[in-house]
Amino acid sequence: MKYLMMFLTHLKAAMAYRADTLLSALFSFFRVLICYLLWRMLIPEGGTLDGFTLPQMVTYSVMTTALIPLNMSGDPINAFADDIRTGKFVRHLTAPVQPFFVFLASSAASGVPPFVMTAGCCCVWALCFRGMLCPLDAAMLLPALGVLALGCVFTLLLNYLIACLAFRFTEVYGVVLVRGTLMEFFCGFLAPVELLFGAALRWSPLSYLAGYPALLLMDCAAVPPSQAALRTLFALLRIRFSGLMAYRLSFFTALIADGTLFIVQLLFFRLLTRSAVQGWSPEMYTMFVGSFLTLDGAYMATWFFGVIDLPRLIRTGELDLYRVRPLDTLFYLSFSRMDGGSAPLVLLGTAMALSGAAQAGCLTLQNVLLWLLALAVMYVLMYALSLLVREAAFWMTNTNALVSLEEPLVSCSFRLPLPAITGAWTYILLLALPYGLAANFPACALAGQTSPLWWLYAAGLTAAFLALALLLWRAGLRRYESASS
Repeated sequence: MKYLMMFLTHLKAAMAYRADTLLSALFSFFRVLICYLLWRMLIPEGGTLDGFTLPQMVTYSVMTTALIPLNMSGDPINAFADDIRTGKFVRHLTAPVQPFFVFLASSAASGVPPFVMTAGCCCVWALCFRGMLCPLDAAMLLPALGVLALGCVFTLLLNYLIACLAFRFTEVYGVVLVRGTLMEFFCGFLAPVELLFGAALRWSPLSYLAGYPALLLMDCAAVPPSQAALRTLFALLRIRFSGLMAYRLSFFTALIADGTLFIVQLLFFRLLTRSAVQGWSPEMYTMFVGSFLTLDGAYMATWFFGVIDLPRLIRTGELDLYRVRPLDTLFYLSFSRMDGGSAPLVLLGTAMALSGAAQAGCLTLQNVLLWLLALAVMYVLMYALSLLVREAAFWMTNTNALVSLEEPLVSCSFRLPLPAITGAWTYILLLALPYGLAANFPACALAGQTSPLWWLYAAGLTAAFLALALLLWRAGLRRYESASS
C-alpha cells in the first residue's frame, strides 16, 4: 500500500507540470507528421521498402510514437543524479522506503501523464489516417502487452543503473544522451530495425520495447512472443545484478555521446541512400548527414554545455558568479564549459560530407568555402535557438517542457532531408522553427544548390533570431533576482 501511495504522490507532482504533458502531445503530433513525410518520400505509391508498405509504416509510426513516453524520458535520471551530486540523497536514506523503489515510483509516475496525452493524440492521428492504416491482429494484443510490460521494467532498471553512476562520476548528462540516442534507434522509434539489420538485432531486448510489439500487432514480427519474453527477462536479470562501472567517463562524456550519435546517423543514413529520391542522390544524402554531424560536433565542443546549464544557474542564483567576471556574462557563460571531446565528430562529419561531394563531382574550392560559411551561419542560428529556449527560465520556474520539446525537434529535423519538407512544413521548419534550415542549408551549399536569395534569407533569419535572443537576455537580466537579493 505504501508503494501505491508513493506512486500516487509522484503522479500528482508530475501532473502539476501540465505544460510538460501538453508539449509531449504536441511533439507526438509533429513526430507522426514527420515520419509520414519521410516514409511517403522513400516508399513509392503502391510499392514497398524491404517488404514494408506505406500503410504499414504509417501504422508503425503512430503506435511507436504513442509508446515513446514509456521508454525515452531522462528527467527522473537527471533528478536522481542531481540529488546524489548535491547531497540531497540523504533524505532517501532517512525515509522508510528504499531509494530503488522511490526511483521506480517517480519514473513510472512521470511517464503516465505524457503517455495518456500522447496516446490520445496518436488515436486522433489514427482517425485522420484511417484510410492509410493496415489492419491489426487482435489475437496478438495480449502477447504484445506482455512483452511491452517487460520492456518497461527493463527500461526502469536501466535508468536506475545510469542514475547510480552519479555516485562515481561528476556528470552523467552525457550518459543520458547516449541512452536516449541508443534507445531511439534500437527500440525502433526511428524505423523498424529489420530495415537495416534484418535478423542481426534479434538478440537485443531493446528491439522489444516498442518496435517489436508494434510489429507483433501488425503480424510482421519474425520472432515468437515467448522468445522475446525470455530474452527480455534475461536482460532484466543482467541489469538488476550488474555492478557499477569502475572507470571514469566524465572527461569523455561528449565524445561518447557524439560518437554514438555518429554511429546511429550512419545506420539511418543507410536507409536514406537506398536510391535517389526526389532529385537527391545517395551522394547528396552523404553530404546531408556529414554536414549535420560537423555542425553538431562544432557546437557540442564549444557553447552547448554552457548554454544548457543556464536554467539551473538562474534557479540556484549561481548566475551571480558569472556576472561578477570581468567579461561579458553571456560570452563567458556560453564558452566556459567547452569540451574537446566532440572535436573528433567534426573531423568525421567533414570527411563524410567532402567524400560525398567528391563522389557527386561538386567538390570545388568555391563550394567548400560556401559550405564552411553556411556552417558558420547555421552555427550561430543553432546558438540563438538554444539560447531562446533556456532564457525562458528568467520568467518560468520550470523549463523542462520547452527543453523536452526542443530535443525531439532537433532530432527529427536533422533526419528530415529537404525533399521531405513540403506544404505547411516549409513554413514551420524553415521559418518559424528553422531547425530544418540548419540541417539542410550547409549540404545544399556544398552541392552548389544555393542562390543569392537563399543566402540572404538564411543570413537575415539568423540575424533576426540572434537579435531576439540577445534582447530577451538583456530583459531577463533586468528581471533576474540573484541569490543575495
